[in-house]
Amino acid sequence: MTSEVKTNTISESSSGSGVTIDGVKLKDSGIESSSGSRVLASDSGSAWSWGSGIPSGSVLQVVTNTDNTEVAQATGDTPWNYSQINTAITLKKANSKILVQFNFGAVVSQDTSNIGYAKIMYKIGSGSYSDVTPIGLNTVNGSSKHHMAVNLTQSNYQVDAGSSMVAVQTTSSAKDTVLTFAPYFWAEGSGGDIFINRSFRDGSEDFSTLSSCTLIEIAT
Repeated sequence: MTSEVKTNTISESSSGSGVTIDGVKLKDSGIESSSGSRVLASDSGSAWSWGSGIPSGSVLQVVTNTDNTEVAQATGDTPWNYSQINTAITLKKANSKILVQFNFGAVVSQDTSNIGYAKIMYKIGSGSYSDVTPIGLNTVNGSSKHHMAVNLTQSNYQVDAGSSMVAVQTTSSAKDTVLTFAPYFWAEGSGGDIFINRSFRDGSEDFSTLSSCTLIEIAT
């Protein structure tokens, strides 16, 4: 025989003890294990936040950014930041991993014998940018390594279509820390140029594309 209880409010009988229903405790606007050792989530009154009991591998948030600027940049051999798709994420949990993906509808290097390179860098708060690791093994242009190749155009309408950089950044940062991820491009020689979302020719019927960044915070 089953029974049903209908009520609008269930209150704890002892202050600070919460109410346990089938092994799940509801306490102080939070959801936790019956022992109170693992907190799944809590409500501040204005927003929910994840607790320490969120399972490893869970997706905590997704942040996206897009840009359709047609870029023609004389980078030379010094890494240059395509800042329109720099993307920041505020950690919802300490020590999370961030899956980072930059996508480029069209990108190409142009100049005699100058191939191009690209990499992902990140900074914590207002700090300085550092390479996201792991990164490619070869050092080019003095001290720079890269995540992605950018081909040299053989015809003025050619591009690398649908190029992407994907990396996983493991953090050791506290909850609410702001991390910013940024793409950098440069060429093999001092005369190199990089074109993004367009071709070198940039005719009326040529490519005019979109670039994007997606950041996914993953619980550890």
